[in-house]
Amino acid sequence: MDTRFVTTEKSMKRLRSKLAFQYALMTLLVFVVFELVFFHFYFQGLRASFDSSVISRASRLEVGVALHGRDFLSTFVEREEKSVLYQPGGELVMLLDGNGNPVLSVGKFKVTSLPMILASPFTVVATSLEGKKEEPVELRTYIEPIGDIASPTGYIVVGKSMESLKESIELVRFLGFVSLPSLLVVFWLVGYFLSGLTTRPLALYLSKLNRFTADVAHEMKTPLSRIRTLADVGLMKTAATSSDFRAVLERINESATQMIKLIDDLLEFARSSWHSLERTYTEVSDLSDVVRDVVESYRAEAEKKEIKIDMKLEPNLKVHVPDDKLRLIVGNLVDNAIKFNREGGRIFIEGFHSSGRCLLSVRDTGIGIPPEHLPHVFERFYKVDQARDRRVQGTGLGLALVKESVEEFGGTISVHSKLKEGSTFVVEIPTKRRGLR
Repeated sequence: MDTRFVTTEKSMKRLRSKLAFQYALMTLLVFVVFELVFFHFYFQGLRASFDSSVISRASRLEVGVALHGRDFLSTFVEREEKSVLYQPGGELVMLLDGNGNPVLSVGKFKVTSLPMILASPFTVVATSLEGKKEEPVELRTYIEPIGDIASPTGYIVVGKSMESLKESIELVRFLGFVSLPSLLVVFWLVGYFLSGLTTRPLALYLSKLNRFTADVAHEMKTPLSRIRTLADVGLMKTAATSSDFRAVLERINESATQMIKLIDDLLEFARSSWHSLERTYTEVSDLSDVVRDVVESYRAEAEKKEIKIDMKLEPNLKVHVPDDKLRLIVGNLVDNAIKFNREGGRIFIEGFHSSGRCLLSVRDTGIGIPPEHLPHVFERFYKVDQARDRRVQGTGLGLALVKESVEEFGGTISVHSKLKEGSTFVVEIPTKRRGLR
């Protein structure tokens, strides 16, 4: 395997991992912020619910004492002391007289100082009577007046241990903290998957770029090697005649011309990439005139192989394509039809209107293209037959240039071919002006 492609693959994996880690950190940071906001309001809701239960408890006891007197509270104590009040972390219930002095206290808590705060819950520190050692316990407390609020006959005090509330809060915090590493892994996996989708076009582009660079180097090396070899042969022929040197120079010139053609095609590709920006051409060209001029320029090449070119062109085939671009398209198609045609073959060129489009058909009587190669003929440097390509000078970029140029102006190109019968290339270009892609 080519080390350049392995290096590119490793680089893309490192890039994916880096992007995934950054995505995971950013997502985790957002999650932590959301979690903090959520916990803030969640804990407020827990505290409000806790206060509501204390207030509700005090209100029910106040109603019972107001209707049935102190006996109600004694009955209540006898009924509840085994189920709730004496359970660890339970409640404290106190009955105060009108002056705020303790009359009755139920529960395993002792309060040494009780502020007379009405209308809202508050927190007091009590002492737990459970166990051998007295421990401070925070009670959420509410005082409910008995009877008339202006002149109450006494007060009901309900205090509820906050241990259960604190345990719930600590449990939620612990779960939130413990889940962070797991979430980081999950977010990283998601980020790795998403970064793979994001970097896939880039990886494909880099792979094509590496392959394109390798192909360019190979294609440029071939004519240079021929030039050097021919020059060495010429230098070794000490007794060569002028005709021998002329033959060598002609071959050197052919190789140099091939390399110049390759460089011209590469420059044209660079210009096509730059000109692919969104814009509109206003130049109008006549396809019929361009085809005639191009065919005339290739007439000598066709006559060398005794190829006859037949043209059937409708007049006034106007398209919004610059003249040089149109000549590039037609020239490459005609050039291929001549190079890959048989001796004494024919080329049929037709141009006509069809449904708001100009159609150009170039058909040759060459050896044709195998069906398995047809989907690839418009790829850069694609070789249908390596042996044939060595006999025929070409860069492997012509059809790729044609396809990109045609599509640049909203057109399409297709190919139909049969072995030993020939190939037909059909170009369709809209007649209306449109923006480039």
